[in-house]
Amino acid sequence: MKRMELLGVAVLAFIFTALPVYSQPLEPFGKIELMGGGEKEAHAPSGGRFTMEGLGVLPPTGNFGVQGALHYLGGLGSRVGFNIAPVFAFDGFKAGAFLS
Repeated sequence: MKRMELLGVAVLAFIFTALPVYSQPLEPFGKIELMGGGEKEAHAPSGGRFTMEGLGVLPPTGNFGVQGALHYLGGLGSRVGFNIAPVFAFDGFKAGAFLS
């Protein structure tokens, strides 16, 4: 467990000290997506299906931002999900990963 903590601290230290000077800064954005349809399962009544997803990026500094996603799935069963993660802008690319 201590090795994982040390590795995490080392990665964060590298990212925050090696931020590039000439990278294109992150820009805030967001999107909302809506989908609808119907579904029918064997031996069950038919019903509507609805999905809503939202995605956004909010950069507190030029090269570092927070990305998040929220989704809702409704129909014969419903589900809500949320993800949040950091995103970094480097010279030539941007990198981030979602954690559920």
